[in-house]
Amino acid sequence: MLGAMAREVAGLRRLMVVEEVRRDGVCRTWRGRCRGRDVLLVETGIGQLRAERAAAHVLDNFAFTVVLSVGFGGALSSGFRVGDVVLCRALCADAEPAGESLNLDRELLGLCRRVGGELHQSVKIVEGTCVTVGLPVCRVQHRRELARNCNAGLVDMESYWIGRIALARGLPFLCIRCVSDSAEQELPAFDRVMTREGKWRVGATASHFLRNPWNVGRLARLKAQGRVAGKQLTVFLDALVQAL
Repeated sequence: MLGAMAREVAGLRRLMVVEEVRRDGVCRTWRGRCRGRDVLLVETGIGQLRAERAAAHVLDNFAFTVVLSVGFGGALSSGFRVGDVVLCRALCADAEPAGESLNLDRELLGLCRRVGGELHQSVKIVEGTCVTVGLPVCRVQHRRELARNCNAGLVDMESYWIGRIALARGLPFLCIRCVSDSAEQELPAFDRVMTREGKWRVGATASHFLRNPWNVGRLARLKAQGRVAGKQLTVFLDALVQAL
């Protein structure tokens, strides 16, 4: 399972019996057991470059039977709410030619549907297309344009690139994301203070919040929503690992 940030994989990591931890300059990995299954949990870092490097690295150095891109996503559709777990039927990227998408593993998708059905009282499961972008999507108008141009209900920054590498190697792949911010929600201008390599420009970040202090409230709201998304994602992945 590959997630971009520590908080996206923290819940599942706490459920694991960790046998080995590695941090080698490409990514951070936890290898161990969860619910009787062998699991490799990977913190890739944010964005295309880091996701591709991490995916290629772990697929070269570990044996996989299933590859999952997991973590948070931003809603592009008003039908997706914070805390909803999204099973992605297809993935596209705004940097790729229009109409090109990855069709994900049907058997895995079917298994996730069955797991979701068993969890229907505690986790809301929805399905849709996810578009992977190069920079954070922070403005409502940008969300609307992506939804219209890509016919997508969710946005993230890594899954398409991970999926392309996994599928090229013939491995079953699926993207599972939990909604952390709504389609009607304005975020701080992360797209202005992050590079396409997924690195924060520290000076620009501090300056942005000093000039726009109201964004501190937006950031606090986003962190609280991230806690909700992390909890719901962990509940689903815990049940999925048992079912695999």
